[in-house]
Amino acid sequence: MSKYLNLTLCCLAVHTVHAADDCDGGIESMRTELLQRKTEGHFSKTVSTGLRSEINKPVYWLHIPKCNTGFARSLMLFLPNMCSQMSPAAHDMLMDAENADVIFWQIELLNTSCEDECQGDLGDLRSVGYYPGYNFGDHSGIGSIYSQYVKGHGTVILRQPEQRLLSAWNDDYHSWPFLFFQRDPNDVAEFASVVGGCVTKMMTRSQISHGHGTSSHDGHWMLENVSACGDPHTVTTEEVGQAVSQLREGFIFVGILEQYDLSMCLLHAMFGGQCNSLELEIDHSSSNTSSYDTSVLDGWVDINDGIVYAEGKRIFEQNLKLYGVTEESCSESCYKAAASE
Repeated sequence: MSKYLNLTLCCLAVHTVHAADDCDGGIESMRTELLQRKTEGHFSKTVSTGLRSEINKPVYWLHIPKCNTGFARSLMLFLPNMCSQMSPAAHDMLMDAENADVIFWQIELLNTSCEDECQGDLGDLRSVGYYPGYNFGDHSGIGSIYSQYVKGHGTVILRQPEQRLLSAWNDDYHSWPFLFFQRDPNDVAEFASVVGGCVTKMMTRSQISHGHGTSSHDGHWMLENVSACGDPHTVTTEEVGQAVSQLREGFIFVGILEQYDLSMCLLHAMFGGQCNSLELEIDHSSSNTSSYDTSVLDGWVDINDGIVYAEGKRIFEQNLKLYGVTEESCSESCYKAAASE
């Protein structure tokens, strides 16, 4: 086991922002300094505009399956200086989409793409083999592109692993590698044994995906390869350590689906802009908000993704403190602004 993973597991065991210095000295020092400045009156109830981070373009969104497609709208429409050259037709389509899950299909009907509408603002990987018109928001792995395209630019929404997996199971076996097995999963236990570790695999492996990957039997999708999420090869300890390291070092924003409204409030505290009602509860599809009965998994837990998720929550909670974001502050700022539209 790598030294880094040992430190990671140490941090997770402590499970608090006051972790040992060797686990998190840098972020703790920054957090202490900013909290001191807040105490001295340099901050308002939420972090001041001058202390917000400038979002590092081009932004890369690692779209984990079943972790809310609606986040795309937040990145493209509701942050300052993002997609400012977007055509009125694309803007109206994104605003008027019946639900977030259909926005990518609808923008294709305009014979354009998110990358073309947001040139220079969103990561555009079409030149390195990603599908024309459909790489922003797909479910591709980032292993081979992390250093060049994702590190320092990454954004992600994470979800409690067993809930994410059961949501995928209920969405026509999302990410199941039908091409590999040439059949559907026998049961949810087999599905979990293969698709478990999805986040870890997407962080460390490099398969290029498109839409559902290979979960559908439709002939169009059957032309695609097995996705990173559905890669049936076992997740390794080294991959877990790599995923945790990349999440900590390379992602400028980590949100948590179970605290989605608070995540959107944090997003704006970090990068500016005003909350919009489309970002909050109204934008959640039923597949993203359902609480699934995990007893069907008969005690199985996604240990690998559980470690990555715990680190994501730790980053999220640290940023809440760093930017002075609470439910109370969000009620006075983000939620009130969204409700007034």
